[in-house]
Amino acid sequence: METDKNKYIQRIREKHPDTVILFRRDYCYTMLGQDAHVAHSCLGLPLNPNTVIGIDCFVSASFPMSELDYQLPKLVRAGFRVAICELTNV
Repeated sequence: METDKNKYIQRIREKHPDTVILFRRDYCYTMLGQDAHVAHSCLGLPLNPNTVIGIDCFVSASFPMSELDYQLPKLVRAGFRVAICELTNV
């Protein structure tokens, strides 16, 4: 059974397959799945293998909202397209 939040994440990923998606979640930006691996290699962020969203478990990497002005340019300079999405209670 898929939750609305999981469907939302999947829909965003399908619409933007060549983009690193930063999901704004609480007080941080979270990257899921392959985007988390990009964040790990490009930004040096640790991977969290057990982030539960809805009913699914994702590999994730996160940084505080206050670091956006520092982390976002690193991704762009590395050649990545980046999008920021709100991850609310869909």
